Amino acid sequence: MAFKLPYVFKADNKEVVIQNKAGGDFEKFLRVKPGDLGKPDSQGGQGKFARFIVEFDNGDSTKIRLKSKESGKYLRIMKDGEINVEGGTGALTLFKVKKQGEANLVKLESNKFEGKYISVKKNGDVNVGNGGPWTELKFFREGGGGGGGAGGSFAKPYVFKVSGKEVVIQNKAGGDFDKFLRVKPGDLGRPCSQGGKGKFARFIVEFEGGNGSLVRLKSKESGKYLRIMKDDDINIEGGTGALTLFKVKKQDGGPNLVKLESNKFEGKYISVKKNGDVNVGNGGPWTELKEQEH
Repeated sequence: MAFKLPYVFKADNKEVVIQNKAGGDFEKFLRVKPGDLGKPDSQGGQGKFARFIVEFDNGDSTKIRLKSKESGKYLRIMKDGEINVEGGTGALTLFKVKKQGEANLVKLESNKFEGKYISVKKNGDVNVGNGGPWTELKFFREGGGGGGGAGGSFAKPYVFKVSGKEVVIQNKAGGDFDKFLRVKPGDLGRPCSQGGKGKFARFIVEFEGGNGSLVRLKSKESGKYLRIMKDDDINIEGGTGALTLFKVKKQDGGPNLVKLESNKFEGKYISVKKNGDVNVGNGGPWTELKEQEH
């Protein structure tokens, strides 16, 4: 399910995802924190934890509540400035929608506490802002494809039939297939598990030998390749040498569900743990990845 179409606050009770600027660009999505659903978290993809229902206030689309589809609770700003997702339909969960030019670009001001906005800072912190640039959010509804603020749909399973394809690589950081592997903004040689589908998360799949069983993954942003080093360091600083070549091990559970084993170092796999760490695995469940194309 791709949430690609701009949501422009015309329809009540719509399911949406809410993009924020954690990391410095519109790439990640607001969500309830896996394992602690009352806490907001800026590091989401478009999975179940990131789905919200927009509820108008008595039909007025300029004032809304946001209900987590996963928990059934509402986003709110507390008197002490705390932000949580533990509310009901009281005064603290009502927000004024302040449109910012683009149809789906808005700021959310507390209706109860004037001048207090939902803010997501560059470092990912979700806290109260005063209406500055870090309070900008983008809303998307289901459907659509192609380019744009949500980073393209990338909803089609990539099944390793065509070389040179641009893909995104979904991992299980947080416990579910929700986030995407990317080069780290500001340090493009380091892998990061916390991506959305934006420019830092785009990779080009290059076949070795033409049949898709041996591949390299080149970051579209940096032009460098994913690799496992002799000392088990994983980075995205490689060329077309032996260390960047991976065996594609297809898994039951979907045509695009794979594990990537180093061709150089047998038994060493790309792994993304529940806590988000990208490191070497032995082929267990945390080495499962999903590749998706346009």
